[in-house]
Amino acid sequence: MANSLHSRSCNGGFSTLFDEEQQSTRWMDIVLPIPKLRPSLSVRGINPARDRDSKFAEEPPTKKSKVMTSRPHQVVNLHEFKLYEVTNKAFIISGLRQIYDNSLEHGVSLWSTEQNCPYSKTSLWFQNCSVREDSSAFVPTSLYQRACQLDKALAHLRTRPLTAAEDAGSARSLKLAVMAFASRWSRAPVTSLHVENPFHTGESTLENVVSQEEMSESNDFEHLLQQSLYTAAMTSIQRWSKCDSFRMILAQILVFFIKRPPDENDVVEIQNLWAERKRCGHFQAEPGAASEINKSTHYPESRATCSDPLTAADNFTTSQSFRNLMRSDSREVHVGNALRHLLAWGPKIRCYIRQAFLRHINDNEGSSNLELAKQVLSNFNIMFWLAIMCDTAGSALDQRALTVSDQDAEIQLFNSERFDADGEADNKDEVFNQSKLEINGNTVAPKLWGRFLMLSNEPCENPYLYRGDDLVESAKRILREASPLKILLLRKVCQLQALMKEKASPGAIEQCISDALQVCTYWNMRFGEFFQNSISQHRSIPFSIRSWYVMLLGHWYLGYLQVANCIEQCDKQLTCTTIQAQLRRASSLVQQLQREGAFTISTLARVSCEDVENNVYDKSNQVYHDACRDSSMLTDPCGDCMFLALSTSCDTFFSWMRTLQLPPDSSQPGNIWLHRNIDLREVLDNYVVCIQALKLFGRQYDVAKLTAKFFEERINLLGMNDLTSHRNYIRRNFDAIRAC
Repeated sequence: MANSLHSRSCNGGFSTLFDEEQQSTRWMDIVLPIPKLRPSLSVRGINPARDRDSKFAEEPPTKKSKVMTSRPHQVVNLHEFKLYEVTNKAFIISGLRQIYDNSLEHGVSLWSTEQNCPYSKTSLWFQNCSVREDSSAFVPTSLYQRACQLDKALAHLRTRPLTAAEDAGSARSLKLAVMAFASRWSRAPVTSLHVENPFHTGESTLENVVSQEEMSESNDFEHLLQQSLYTAAMTSIQRWSKCDSFRMILAQILVFFIKRPPDENDVVEIQNLWAERKRCGHFQAEPGAASEINKSTHYPESRATCSDPLTAADNFTTSQSFRNLMRSDSREVHVGNALRHLLAWGPKIRCYIRQAFLRHINDNEGSSNLELAKQVLSNFNIMFWLAIMCDTAGSALDQRALTVSDQDAEIQLFNSERFDADGEADNKDEVFNQSKLEINGNTVAPKLWGRFLMLSNEPCENPYLYRGDDLVESAKRILREASPLKILLLRKVCQLQALMKEKASPGAIEQCISDALQVCTYWNMRFGEFFQNSISQHRSIPFSIRSWYVMLLGHWYLGYLQVANCIEQCDKQLTCTTIQAQLRRASSLVQQLQREGAFTISTLARVSCEDVENNVYDKSNQVYHDACRDSSMLTDPCGDCMFLALSTSCDTFFSWMRTLQLPPDSSQPGNIWLHRNIDLREVLDNYVVCIQALKLFGRQYDVAKLTAKFFEERINLLGMNDLTSHRNYIRRNFDAIRAC
């Protein structure tokens, strides 16, 4: 294991995270799928290439004896080696558990809490029921604890109790899922984020783009650890996927965040993809050709394959190509199973809540049962909302249908607590009349995917007027309020993708586009100034707030770019020849959305790369694991979203560079707008910054590292390698970025 994995023990919140789980199977008791190491290879779970001082870092054992090295006088003490092996295992588990806490639990504390979970907002009347305070009652604070408590509290509602095998299998599956997720951070930190000058002379070769040495070698410890943990976790989850234990449900939700380590087949697929793109030759420069625009502006010559370089057929999107490699069918299956289990639990939990509430109001007793019922409802709502988030994000990224429709989500949200003694709705009682909600003095229909999450009419407060804990608490409230809007926007993306696939009527498509743009407008009104202030004061705010806003804003603008791409596709369809489509084309709305999204993502990439240089002086990230604290971007548990945001931005910048090399096309309003409003040098600067961030993300994803290589090589296909002015400009840009 890399030094970063266990250089810090579990200090702080995570050390007690699992203490309340009274399971017969402990973390150290289960058989971890950690690769078996010979005494000559490792003694502390550290890569021997980085552990030169290891006591057993000698030559491999000879074939004659497994306990003697090639030096006969040195004999390995097997008892001592066993002690080191156990210690190694303990360090690995400790490091992985802390990484899980610093990343996933840290992210969930932003995405799904009692304060911002939409399902909890309609049950506030129940949560506010006065009961006798019980200081000894345990209140769960993590997903792991919530799942364990739900299993214990609702065991009597099962048609049959869990068997011993199911109980142990659920516990093992969840623990393996936690470790498989955290093993993504086991890679050693990169020593440099320097991006080589892309305008070098000489022909680029496939070996320069994809090198086997840059991929995880089969005998590399970190890669073996990731591979074995992933295989063991998926095998266990698949075996017990039909079990309705909440620990098993949570394990299946975690599959959404677990990334399959690349293997040799992935390398071959990437090599074939790049070779095919090079054979197409769509972007090769025309030898010896130089247009008047190139001569006058000193821009390099280029050859386009069509009059509009922004057409979908000519827009080579690396992000779309790599999206297929990032896509995992297993996460769709397992997240769908988790949601179906949660939907099946819904009626049982509503019955349980009804009985607990009626006992409380009729007998004025059972306060402890009511308090437990409140916790059960809160835990279930949070877990269900997290599953909805994963399903929505996965559907938008993978361009697939939603597992839970909008209607099913609405039923779960608004019909769960309206009951009387007979289980029927009682509209006469104000307590149970939840058909409408009064928020900020306005009576609104509670439609989750409508205006329910957009009820404020003014910008949020400025938390940076405060200092210390007041600043942190105010910023947390704002970020938690903004988090559900990200899912609302992705939900609109899913609806738009489904309508285009179904070839729906122009009216339905226009309504969906209008709804999506309304969400974007509300976000800019409510939170635009807050995020601008956050970026400008990035270095001075605590690391926890930094990581939250970078994570949220990156995911938001990925959805933003997807909305722009969907609108562009809709406007090109023959069925979408409406007045609104003509107005969007005339105003270059798509290009404006792409500019805001791509430039904001590149700004996030810049400040995240600066975190690496400033990490030595940062005192607000000391409680985080070494593998997470180097950059605010590295704490993101849903790395697929940030990776696709960066790669999509690079695709956008590359498309613009191709367009700006050609004379303006008066027949294309978007082309004219780009020439008037976009500067080529600014695009190059942001393009390079996104490549740097992809290299930084390469600590977790081999695909991100290879994507960065691809984007570095693609710039050569524009034919810019003969211009000294460009080379000098980029060299100065690189030096300035490295000096940050």
